[in-house]
Amino acid sequence: MLISDKQQEANRQNAQHSTGPKTPEGKAAVRLNALTYGLRARDLLLPGDDPEEYKKLWADLEADWQPQNCTKRLHLEQMATSQWLLARIANRERRVYGAGFRPSDEFSLLRDLAALRARLERSFRTAVQDLKQLQK
Repeated sequence: MLISDKQQEANRQNAQHSTGPKTPEGKAAVRLNALTYGLRARDLLLPGDDPEEYKKLWADLEADWQPQNCTKRLHLEQMATSQWLLARIANRERRVYGAGFRPSDEFSLLRDLAALRARLERSFRTAVQDLKQLQK
């Protein structure tokens, strides 16, 4: 769909007003926006997460799989990230049940969490299968 020159210029002018937060408070408020579900989020650990717990998960998986090259370590990272996020989702599911949402809202939230859980479980299984194949 083509837009008029006038509309395109208006879009350019409006874009000049949408440059993101400027203050330290505004930047702090949005710094975790991209972290919600991403497997490749810049910061996997959220405030309140225990870094030692993640290191233990990584060490346990590394001991089990003993990756010998970068590709195998990337599969291991996918496995660790998937498991870490699955634990976070389980925590969110427990919190939804006790939060007093309307039944329709509770169902919607739980449905979304279940879909996310299924994607992360699939990501973990795929990484395991790929790593097994690479180790043959």
